[in-house]
Amino acid sequence: MTGDGFSRPTDFDLTRYWAESQRSFRASRPSYPIVLRVRDHALRRFKPTAPMVPADDDGWWIVHTDLENAHEACAAVLAQAGDAVVLAPPELATMVRSAAHAIAESHP
Repeated sequence: MTGDGFSRPTDFDLTRYWAESQRSFRASRPSYPIVLRVRDHALRRFKPTAPMVPADDDGWWIVHTDLENAHEACAAVLAQAGDAVVLAPPELATMVRSAAHAIAESHP
């Protein structure tokens, strides 16, 4: 604590400033949008960015979500042990298949 004071500008609007700061922060975050087919019990692992659509009557959903990058997305899908399937983008599906194959090969 310095004991120094300050004067807030009379036209400063904290609510507007905070809302703009949040918008700016969200816009600056890395974004990697993906589409998954997810079993109902694994839905809580993904934050939807669009309304979810039932994929079938067997407990699967189509989920649009957004993660930071392809590596984070691959790890999130692999962590579901088959309860999340990549529909888009195709390069993520390739990455998941490759990683799953490497995991299988390393566990004889």
